[in-house]
Amino acid sequence: MTRDFDRAMAESADLLGDVLSEVEAPPFQDDFLVCQLGRLLEDGEPSFEDSDFRFLIQQGIRLEYDSDIGLRARFMERLRREAPEFRGRARRITPDVIGALEDVDFPLHRIGAVVRHYTRRLFARLEGTEGAEAVDDLGETIDQVFEFAGDPEIAGAAIGRLARLASPVAARALAYAVAEPVLDETLEEQASEALRAGWPAGRAYILYNLRLHAHEDIPFRWLELLVAANELRAVDRILEEVLKHARDPAFRTDLLASLDLLGRSADPGREGKVLRILTGPHAPADARRLLADWVQDSTAAAFLREALESGNPPPHDFVHLGEDFSSFAAASPGMSLDRVHARWNQAYHESLGWQQRSKLPRSALEVRSEESIQAAIIDRLPGPRPDEATLRELVESLRETWLGTPRDGMIPLVAIYRERPRENPWLEDVYTREINGLYIEAAGRYDDGDGEGARRRLDRLLEIEPEYPLATALDRVMQSQKSLHDLK
Repeated sequence: MTRDFDRAMAESADLLGDVLSEVEAPPFQDDFLVCQLGRLLEDGEPSFEDSDFRFLIQQGIRLEYDSDIGLRARFMERLRREAPEFRGRARRITPDVIGALEDVDFPLHRIGAVVRHYTRRLFARLEGTEGAEAVDDLGETIDQVFEFAGDPEIAGAAIGRLARLASPVAARALAYAVAEPVLDETLEEQASEALRAGWPAGRAYILYNLRLHAHEDIPFRWLELLVAANELRAVDRILEEVLKHARDPAFRTDLLASLDLLGRSADPGREGKVLRILTGPHAPADARRLLADWVQDSTAAAFLREALESGNPPPHDFVHLGEDFSSFAAASPGMSLDRVHARWNQAYHESLGWQQRSKLPRSALEVRSEESIQAAIIDRLPGPRPDEATLRELVESLRETWLGTPRDGMIPLVAIYRERPRENPWLEDVYTREINGLYIEAAGRYDDGDGEGARRRLDRLLEIEPEYPLATALDRVMQSQKSLHDLK
């Protein structure tokens, strides 16, 4: 099945590429990747046989397309509207491509038709770019930073001018300056502060090069910047360095300093992310030893010591994407449902950015709702511990009640989401995933031919998020044509 899916994703370039070619995408946020393409062209005509070119396209799609739900919705709507005219293989692969577009966790660089769309736009942008003139205008100031790195007055003034410009080109120069050992500590800190003040200018350059860098050193200043800027994946980048370098004693001091950045991070999932390596059976032994030493010796690791000493002793539970409460309960035979529920809330959930459900900020309504659902499940159990299928059916039945008019004292989902706190980027990320999960349920019902169930779920979602792009696009499609199920 996986092989068939992968083949469908690849074949979509030829079978569906022209259909998506005219879908409008927002302007490029930064011409950095356009400049990178220009450099590759200086060495000859690039192709997908060239690893550097493939990397450029994949990372460009990650940065520009993956998180753009509006663009995903436009791709999806175009395919759904054109699907009745498709024949043969194009018709057969379209549902898989649509499903991939609708899942915000699916990397779009795996869809050939999207790769073609992005590649065409990138070449078109290069043909019309005037980026070289912008670099020339800044050239003298950028040169002064590096040529007079030993002169704090001249280099400091040049850094100040770049900071005031707050352009992507200036930010790239500053990012390069702090990553390379050319400035003294005072100037390096000045450049770092300028990057923080102008964020997200420079973000694309830093994230691209963090994925590209050869791991010959630890990019501490960049990691520090990502933490300070509340970049969603800053903790993940730090732990990647640990996994890569832990076995080499030469990197130990720099790795421990990088780990201390976790003490400054506001990522509520940092605890779970570290514990997955520290206590996971598949993590490299060198990485586990390094983390254990850091936890024992560093004051920055206080948050982790509290977790290790709390009432959630090892083995810690980690719930991966796709694992629901019913499957989690089935993996704990002989345990009461009350105890399973307590473990579920103490577990670290990938869907929550590796936060514990018990620590996820929730409104009083949501807490009351969860308690009422748990009580209803226990009250309706046919025995002390049902099998997975029975439990899943019961949970789904209660969700139907939860989605609609409150009955049996249950609180409707719309009311819960309207009171859900959303004051930081990690909570926003959790919220986005959950809304997308509700959307996928509605789209799945529609594609299975259950128009009534799809309509009910979509209406609830539109009450919560009236402008959610995927939902509004599917709403238009549902009002005007048959489902993919009817086209089979």
